[in-house]
Amino acid sequence: MTTPAIVPQTGAHSSVPVPGPASEVTHGSQAPTWAHGVEAMNRLAVLLEESGEHNHALLWYQRAAATGDPTANYNLGLFYREHGPLDQAVKHLTVAAEAGDTDAAYALGTLGLQHGNKAVAQRWLTVAAEHNDIAALNCLGALELAEGDTETAQQRFRQAAEAGAPEAAYNLSRLVRHHGGSSEEINHWLRAAALGGDPDAAYELGMSARKNGDFAEAEARLRSAADAGHPLAAHQLARLCCERGDDETGERWYRKAAAAGRIEAMNNLGVLLERRGRDEDATKWYEAAINAGHTGAVYNLGVLLEKREDPNRAADYYEQAAEAGNPAAAYNLGVLLRDHGDIGGAEEWFRRAAVAGDSDAAFNLGVLLAERHEDVEAERWFRVAAEAGDEEAIAHLAVILERR
Repeated sequence: MTTPAIVPQTGAHSSVPVPGPASEVTHGSQAPTWAHGVEAMNRLAVLLEESGEHNHALLWYQRAAATGDPTANYNLGLFYREHGPLDQAVKHLTVAAEAGDTDAAYALGTLGLQHGNKAVAQRWLTVAAEHNDIAALNCLGALELAEGDTETAQQRFRQAAEAGAPEAAYNLSRLVRHHGGSSEEINHWLRAAALGGDPDAAYELGMSARKNGDFAEAEARLRSAADAGHPLAAHQLARLCCERGDDETGERWYRKAAAAGRIEAMNNLGVLLERRGRDEDATKWYEAAINAGHTGAVYNLGVLLEKREDPNRAADYYEQAAEAGNPAAAYNLGVLLRDHGDIGGAEEWFRRAAVAGDSDAAFNLGVLLAERHEDVEAERWFRVAAEAGDEEAIAHLAVILERR
């Protein structure tokens, strides 16, 4: 059956958490009554939105924003960003940003990124970054990296990473690696990112530890990433658990990875469940993997159906897998057809598997040909199998040569 493959992590961090509405504002002592009025309206609006009373929340956000207060306009902008219309979100966030609200500037920058307006993104993220917003620095770094300005991107990432932004530390580690930096610096930033809760960094450290044979460290790092919702880490953690004999924990993590859409995890979960004797559950996950496009699961389900003495359905799945280029499926189909008396069909599939390099199929094809005394071609396939170390093929080849 198929062996789970390690899939490399790709892509760069370019998204960061967007700040939520502020329920309080602070003004100078010159107008305490007015400040408390705006603060009360903001608080009420936030509470109403959190309770799902969006219409009433909007009313109080609007009343607060009408005073010209930057935080109130920021909150109203966030409300419109969430519920629409977008132009109203931009309008009120701009009022707040132009009044010096850094969070509003950052929110406008991220809106620019999300909607492909790089000029807007650059303008407002720069404003936020100038006020030491580390999330804006990271986003600017990602934007500049996408534009090919790696030097400036690295400066942005480094500034944000040194200020404690885990995603920036992860991005910096990738950029340092890309430019051939030292493993010490790469690992420094990966560890900083993982310490700050970045799941991609924890995943990379886990896979590095696994490669170096430090399985305890690998499991701890992968578990950290998986707990944070990293589906690839959950998949690799499941493999690690199963390899050390903890199938129960492995199953739990495979299920989490499969539920998150990891196709290979669906197939591997099927393999694990079949091994544990839970064939019906295994069938379900093989079918889920097949529906998601995993060709190896097609072969695995064929093997399971043949084991459960359902040869017709097994043959269907073997044929699908063989047509997709799986020589083991072609060989198994040949065996199934031969055992059910279809010698012509068996020969066809043995030949296809043998041509694809399956030595068992080469031997069985040689047997069929030798039984018909087609010794020249039989000898050819026995030689292929013999060169692969098949002792029976060596014996049959000797018989063929003695007939000459």
